[in-house]
Amino acid sequence: MKLRDRINKNIEYDPSVEMTGGLNIVRVKFPDKWRVYSNDNETIKVAQSETTANEWFYYANAESVDVDDIFDLIEHTVKFNKEMSLKIKLLNEKIDELKELFSDKDLEELKTLEFITSKPKKRKNTKKKTETKQENELNNGLVETADISYSGV
Repeated sequence: MKLRDRINKNIEYDPSVEMTGGLNIVRVKFPDKWRVYSNDNETIKVAQSETTANEWFYYANAESVDVDDIFDLIEHTVKFNKEMSLKIKLLNEKIDELKELFSDKDLEELKTLEFITSKPKKRKNTKKKTETKQENELNNGLVETADISYSGV
């Protein structure tokens, strides 16, 4: 993918690219409360701006790390944070459902409350090996979402 395409793909994060002093540097601005990660082998470093809120600099040695690798990490960070936002939204919806249930039902009925989860049906595997690895990394340590059902008496 061309550099222009990578920038356009991430345009909502106001990216800029600089190549100076033997470093590739990509600056982005993320929404409030987003988590930012460096890569596993720490070849790409991440630093928060000292002057601008939510502004982050991803940088690496230009000889060993390509700008595309930096954008891969940025896109991984974006995917993680978007998924986390959706999980938090779902959790809040389920909390509201539970509040309604607890206000309407008596204690004995509520004692029969069960949480049941089901995995979505699997599709034919068309993902690249690296995408699957990134998804596994993304899901490590996250709270599992669950559908909530009520079995009344």
